Amino acid sequence: MKMNSDQMATDAGATEEIVRFLRSHPDFLCEHPELVEKMRVPHHCGAAVSLVEHQVSVLRDHNHRLRRDFQALIERARENEALYTRLHRLTLDLLACKTPTEVFETVSEGLVRDFDAEFVVIQLFALQPTTPGELLPEFVGADSAGAALFAAILESGNTVCGHLRPEQWDYLFAAQWEDPGSAALQPLGGNSTPGLLAIGSRDPGHFHPAMGSAFLQQLGGVLTAVLARWI
Repeated sequence: MKMNSDQMATDAGATEEIVRFLRSHPDFLCEHPELVEKMRVPHHCGAAVSLVEHQVSVLRDHNHRLRRDFQALIERARENEALYTRLHRLTLDLLACKTPTEVFETVSEGLVRDFDAEFVVIQLFALQPTTPGELLPEFVGADSAGAALFAAILESGNTVCGHLRPEQWDYLFAAQWEDPGSAALQPLGGNSTPGLLAIGSRDPGHFHPAMGSAFLQQLGGVLTAVLARWI
């Protein structure tokens, strides 16, 4: 038997009244528990279940999601703890260095050994200090091509992660890997003696703009402070 428009309008109005009533009286079913078992709600598989069963199912799913989120937080906390333990060890190693050469070697070896870095390049856009020994390739001078290529990054002082322009990649990493991958760039030294710590990866997706940069910023600060003894 088909309902006419007046009946449909009446039923719709009654439904809205019930919805408003239940919203304004959230304890109604607590006061009338006998109604809970008689109410039916559609299940995602098509079968009808009682309201209590539906609530239990919803709470169970919510609990599972909370457990997964909690486990993810624990895992992330463990990873961060391990990361900062390695950073602390690298910081102590840098503080023990007695020459710029030792600093550069310690940074490169530490990043490759403990942080899965593939390529590490340090560029200091200043003249090498007067120290005995060989000329260090890390001191490239203020007029170096790199100073112009990375001028915007050096001026901003911000960590950059992701893809580089082809000429930037070639300048830093072409000697180690010609095909452009991804990189993380950390400015060093501030405006007085600018420099750059560059970490490269063959994987184009290894470094990306959405990744955190707190670790690189802290390492950049430590490296800047250590190198200040000779610059």
